[in-house]
Amino acid sequence: DSIWSEEKRYRVPAPWDPYVEGTMEVIAHDSGLNYLGDTPRLSTKMKVRLRGNSSIGLDKHQYLIKTIDETGDEHDTDVLRMGADSEWVLNISVLDKSLLRNYVALNTAGSIMPYTPDVRYCEVLMREGAEYEYLGVYLMMENVKRGDHRVGINRYDKHDAVVSYLLRRDRYDETAVLLDTFGRETSRTPGFLEVRSPNKSQITDEHLAQITKEVDAMERALFADNPEEYYRYRDYLDQRSFVDYFIVNEFFGNYDAGINSTYFYKLKGGLLCAGPVWDFDQCMDNYSYHGANTASTAMHDAPWFRQLLRDRTFVDAVVKRYHQLRRS
Repeated sequence: DSIWSEEKRYRVPAPWDPYVEGTMEVIAHDSGLNYLGDTPRLSTKMKVRLRGNSSIGLDKHQYLIKTIDETGDEHDTDVLRMGADSEWVLNISVLDKSLLRNYVALNTAGSIMPYTPDVRYCEVLMREGAEYEYLGVYLMMENVKRGDHRVGINRYDKHDAVVSYLLRRDRYDETAVLLDTFGRETSRTPGFLEVRSPNKSQITDEHLAQITKEVDAMERALFADNPEEYYRYRDYLDQRSFVDYFIVNEFFGNYDAGINSTYFYKLKGGLLCAGPVWDFDQCMDNYSYHGANTASTAMHDAPWFRQLLRDRTFVDAVVKRYHQLRRS
C-alpha cells in the first residue's frame, strides 16, 4: 500500500491512495501490424500504481492495474483473451535484459501446473493529452489471486466451518495478515508467510486460527526428528504439486523460489498445494547474488523443500516425474 514517486522515490505513506485513475486501451489485431490510430479492441477505465519490492526502485517500472467501471468500482475485464478479472500486472524487469525469462518459464509451467498466470507480450505507451511516451516492451500478466480465471479456490464465506485459502511466502509486509506458526516461531523458515485470500477485510479470527492451526501442524511434522511423526506431513501436503513446483523452479535455476514470491493454496477439504509459480526474472544464471551452481540444486535449501527431501518417496517422485516430463 505504498508507492515511490517518479522523481525522488520517496515512500508515500500507506494511508494515502497510491492509485492514479486513467484509461487503458488495448490495440491488438489477430494478424498484421498495430497502429496507434486503430480502433482499440478494449477500452476501459482503470486505476494504476507502481508495484514490486526490490524492482520498484529500478528505472523501468512495473504496474498494477485495476479495471473499473464509470462509478469507480472494480470491474472484471477480459484483457488479451486471458479471462475476465479486475486485476492485471504490467510486468517486466530490467534485471533480465533478454525480457524472456518470465515468458518462457510461465508458459512451460503452465503446461503442467494449474493456475499458472497467463502472460502476453505487449508494447506500452503512456498518453497525456495528445503526447505519447513510449515505455517499452512489457508482459501483460494475470495477477495471483482467487478468481474464476485465477486460482480456483472456493469463494470465501465467513459462515463456513472451514475455508480454502491462498498463502504467500515473501518479505515482511506490515499490512499483511501474517501467520505465527511453528516454522516462524522457531526460526526454521526465513521470510514471512501471509494469507492472501481471504483478504484482511474479510477473514474472521476463527478462520485465521483454522489456517494457522493447519499450517502449524504440517510444519511440526515436517521438522520432526521422530520418523513416525515426520511422515505425518503427507496428511497435509499434496505431493504432486510440490514435486512439479520443485522441478519447474529447479529446471530454470530459480534461486528465489521457495523463499520469496512463493504461493500455496488449499481447496476446501483438500491438501495444501504448491503454486502458482511466480517471478523468474533472476532464473537461468541471472541471480544477482551469485552465479548458477550447476554442480548442485537450487531448491534444496528452500523452506519446507529441504525437509521434503528427507523423504525418499518424495525424492523418487521428483526423479520419476522429471523423466516423464523429459519425454515431451
